[in-house]
Amino acid sequence: LAAGVAHEINNPLAYVTTNIAYCVERLRYVDELLDGRSARVGSIESLRSILRPMSQALAEAHDGTTRVATIVRDLRALTREDNDQISPVFVPAALDSAIHMSESEYRYRARLVRDFGDARSVSGNETRIVQVFLNLIVNAAQAFESEDVDDNLISIRAWTEDSHTIIEVEDNGVGIPEANRDRIFLPFFTTKPVGVGTGLGLSICHGLVDSMKGTLSVTSELGRGSCFRVTLPTCDQDAPHSARRVPSTSPAGRARLLIVDDEPLILRSVSLLLRDQHDVEIAANGREALERIRDDGPFDLVVCDLMMPIMTGMELHAAVRAFDPEAARRFVFLTGGAFTEAARRFLGTIDNPTLDKPVQPNLLRSVVSGVLRS
Repeated sequence: LAAGVAHEINNPLAYVTTNIAYCVERLRYVDELLDGRSARVGSIESLRSILRPMSQALAEAHDGTTRVATIVRDLRALTREDNDQISPVFVPAALDSAIHMSESEYRYRARLVRDFGDARSVSGNETRIVQVFLNLIVNAAQAFESEDVDDNLISIRAWTEDSHTIIEVEDNGVGIPEANRDRIFLPFFTTKPVGVGTGLGLSICHGLVDSMKGTLSVTSELGRGSCFRVTLPTCDQDAPHSARRVPSTSPAGRARLLIVDDEPLILRSVSLLLRDQHDVEIAANGREALERIRDDGPFDLVVCDLMMPIMTGMELHAAVRAFDPEAARRFVFLTGGAFTEAARRFLGTIDNPTLDKPVQPNLLRSVVSGVLRS
């Protein structure tokens, strides 16, 4: 496991580090061009020729960090640290979200067809359901030995039957040997070589579906493909069909925000994401933040790290709630992992939004806007 995870992280980390170093180096040259200190001062086109590969390098670096975040998310799922919020989830919307996120995996390997029929809402955790669908689609995309897009087919079907909604993800790939069919849901079991897979995906999917009182099963024939079936309890109350859509990020007027984190680079990065739309101030720990809120408040919103030395985000939230319950409602928490029992209990008792690090920029902006509007 250690060898596999290390290899999985080191591969993207290698080109993330190299690409960022390349961009830093090229930016020095751009600075010289703009200042006119270089003997090679050229036209706007020469500047574009420098910036284009930098843009590509940064896009690849972003993809690499997303890969690392996915590995960490899968490992963290084994701790069952997530808040078990159960609500109506509209299955077609969740499938559309997973299909969109996995497009880069399947689009050059296979055709994808979908038939969501009369699929309704199910009772479950939306994030977990999308994660299950995403893993199954990625697995299907990796089930083909050839890259013949015309012959390779991924079929996704969903329908409601009595009190359950059924989702099937089927491929016509290589299939699963009979000897492995009873083992594929075991943690860390994988037929892939070291560095290609950790053996966590299907095990986590099985655990997530089971936690939502559903079932996950597979049928497969060697050389003809595999079909994974998810069955989840149908919800009496339908979820809105707009589930998973990102809300508007333009609340009326600028808001005054306080960002709290003990990591200076995270403070800087979150501030950069939000300062164009809002007036941003920072605090390096919970105690400093409490003083700012008491002496310089009120703040329209506090974006706060959950686990910090000196004073945790949980302790800060409790202290603020003691003298201003309304201000405590205007907290958004960032967490690199609620690994302690106290943190898990805390997240289970509050209604404040909680985002995992590394946070996606659009998601952070949309959550901030949503809290400000409410």
